[in-house]
Amino acid sequence: MPNNLYCGIPIPTIKIKSTAAEIEQQLANTVEDVNGNKLVEVVLENGDNVPAIVGTEEGLEKIGKSNTKSIFANIDDYINSLTSKSARKKIRANIINLAESKDIAIAFFNNNKNSFEAIYKNDFDKWYDDVFLNGLKKNPAAFEAHHIIPVKVLEGNDKLKNLLFELSKDHPEVTFNFNEIDNGMMVQKKSIKLEVDGHGNHPEYDIAIDTKINLIIEKAGNEKIEAFNQIKKLIKDTKATLKNEVLLGTKNVNDIINF
Repeated sequence: MPNNLYCGIPIPTIKIKSTAAEIEQQLANTVEDVNGNKLVEVVLENGDNVPAIVGTEEGLEKIGKSNTKSIFANIDDYINSLTSKSARKKIRANIINLAESKDIAIAFFNNNKNSFEAIYKNDFDKWYDDVFLNGLKKNPAAFEAHHIIPVKVLEGNDKLKNLLFELSKDHPEVTFNFNEIDNGMMVQKKSIKLEVDGHGNHPEYDIAIDTKINLIIEKAGNEKIEAFNQIKKLIKDTKATLKNEVLLGTKNVNDIINF
């Protein structure tokens, strides 16, 4: 770990493969929470990529002591903290340098080597810096951060809003970072001019995932944790679908409607 910082992985037997330098690089590009902590993605000894909270000892202690009820007087304040323009705009910076996002970049590059041959000569690192990280318009594709559960869906879904707010009060150990990798994924930007499928307006996607979320919550009844776990599974499955059918396929995000 970087000097004077601690990692919020509570099981001491877990060994982290990520180096201090790799973690420091993520920390430099990640926004702090109110306690001065940052969410990064670390690689465990077994190869799994997992999120971890990194901060000072004092900052990490504040997580357990924080009281959401005292911070957010009502559900509207809570939801606004997730969906405000300033909050949702941070998702790209929060996820673009994570290992999960770099895996996306590698998969896309390898799937489109012929398109990049003339400019990049199979030089992934140069393409990664020029296109994936910076999104230069002159290149075949730029990348945008996609909210798996879109902002409009959260704003308009009372069942989901109530679930997340109640969990934040009653189960502070349950975390859902709406504008981070928990709910985010890098996807190539759709361009009609460049004939690139990908991320653009997606009203049909919104309707379909909103309907699925309602079904999950209704089926779970009073089992809030079960509903939350099923929603996390929905997000994970949707990421896989987007990778296979949009990132590596020929569909747009708006074509993904079977949840």
